[in-house]
Amino acid sequence: MNVKVIKPTEYLNIHHIPSSVEKPKYHFIWAHGWMRTHKDYLGMANQLSNLGEHSLIDLPGHGSTSRNCGEWSIEQYVDHVVEWVKTIDKPIIWVGHSFGCRIGAHIAKRLSKKIKSLFLICPPFNEKKAFSPLRYLRKWTYKALLKIGISKEYLMPYFASRDYIEAKDLRPLFVKWVNEDSGFALKNLKLPIKIIFAKNDTETPERLSTHFLKHCEHANIVKLDFFDHYSILTNGQHQLIHQLIGTIKELET
Repeated sequence: MNVKVIKPTEYLNIHHIPSSVEKPKYHFIWAHGWMRTHKDYLGMANQLSNLGEHSLIDLPGHGSTSRNCGEWSIEQYVDHVVEWVKTIDKPIIWVGHSFGCRIGAHIAKRLSKKIKSLFLICPPFNEKKAFSPLRYLRKWTYKALLKIGISKEYLMPYFASRDYIEAKDLRPLFVKWVNEDSGFALKNLKLPIKIIFAKNDTETPERLSTHFLKHCEHANIVKLDFFDHYSILTNGQHQLIHQLIGTIKELET
């Protein structure tokens, strides 16, 4: 496994796998999910070196990068990745899982001429939240319990998501991403988009496809049986590889 680690800044690590062909046509960028790392993709990327060269990134605040970006805005976060993507001189296939899909949509909106295709695995979708009595009750209950002296640390497992709890220094940034209307980045994207959902995924369920299709009518939606949000990256590798090879063939026909 020939992996070269490149560190453009303290906030971005690039794990580069060269192509096995002399003049590769594509550059694949693999972007992981929230609190994950490039390691999720090593097995797949190494099996696809004949399709192009591969950059597996550790996003700001993840892997071995600095976590001193918790107060960044979404724009600052995307800017940091964009500056590196601009240096790539080949058409880019962006492969994202979960949070990495959100980053890919923003990059494609900013650099539409460089991104050839988006390949999105279990992508989340956030809409502007309408009023919800249950959500309001949970919020009111949480604030009331804080007021009577129950500590935030004690309440967190009952009211906060696992991603929020694990985010620690990145919690302010996590809240910004959760509250962003993700439809903004998807609007008017003209490039080919393939979206992979896992049947047993409860974190980003297949029903989210209706939201994506509102903004990207041309997106190709694929559902894979038997897998959940994380097992799709392990037990489902062979099917993801099959779908990704098919995506390249579609681009070239």
